[in-house]
Amino acid sequence: GGGGVPGDGGGAGSVLGVPGAGGGGGVLGDGGGGGGVLGDGGETAERRSEREAGGGGVPGDGGGAGSAGTGSDVGDAMHRPGGETVEPGSLTYGSSSRLLPESLPGFDLQYGLRLFDGNEAFYLKLLIRFGKDIPTKFASLLEHLESGNWGEAARTAHTLKGSAGSLAAVDLHELAARVETSIKSGEPVDEGTRNELAEALQSAQDVLERLEAPSPGGGSGGNRADVERLRQLLAASEFVEDATLQRALGYLRGVTDEQSCRRLEELVGEMENDAALEYLETLIKEGGIESS
Repeated sequence: GGGGVPGDGGGAGSVLGVPGAGGGGGVLGDGGGGGGVLGDGGETAERRSEREAGGGGVPGDGGGAGSAGTGSDVGDAMHRPGGETVEPGSLTYGSSSRLLPESLPGFDLQYGLRLFDGNEAFYLKLLIRFGKDIPTKFASLLEHLESGNWGEAARTAHTLKGSAGSLAAVDLHELAARVETSIKSGEPVDEGTRNELAEALQSAQDVLERLEAPSPGGGSGGNRADVERLRQLLAASEFVEDATLQRALGYLRGVTDEQSCRRLEELVGEMENDAALEYLETLIKEGGIESS
């Protein structure tokens, strides 16, 4: 589809995808074929079947009825399917075992869970982190637009587009893409768009602040083998499942303080594997785990 958001079709602004690639599996601005998400112009046989049947597509899909995007212009950036909204402060959970609410204003949680292979705990942690990043990293976009600092505005909008897209923050993803496109085209970002952006940023920050982080392991379970397993995964820069992390933390809480465990959990959650490994090895040494 022509005229997609910056990064679509292999431009310099592509995010987390292969510029101009034609193969499957691309994400966030991939101009290629099957399997792409969030701004993909392609379509697999499975998607085509869903589209022809009127099934709901995914954000940025070139699909038909019910799809979250059209794959044609800036408007394909991402729209929440069905237009359903939930007022801030009225988050409803499907069951006591669910970590995420059934819906969240400005987000497509079902699609987000697909991006994280159904790992609610990990997705939830990143959503909470994103909420904390809004006032520190992304609110400045409004200031740059107001002052006419177009270079910084374009860079911040591009970063916001990528972060929002990877977390299925559909409203912010669309607005950031719209802002970036306007700046790169030399067109003014109108007051209406700036107001929409300000409201979307505030709304996202408000609803994400209401999310509750997964309960820690509480010191139960876990042994030295779990700590060693965590160390091996970090050393290999591999993905750490939340269950693996919590088992290791359960053991570490018996040899170190809660603040240190939370710091380690934060580093792992932010996927700062090198820093997390260094911190873990310090805790191991201080706790005498290897020599016990």
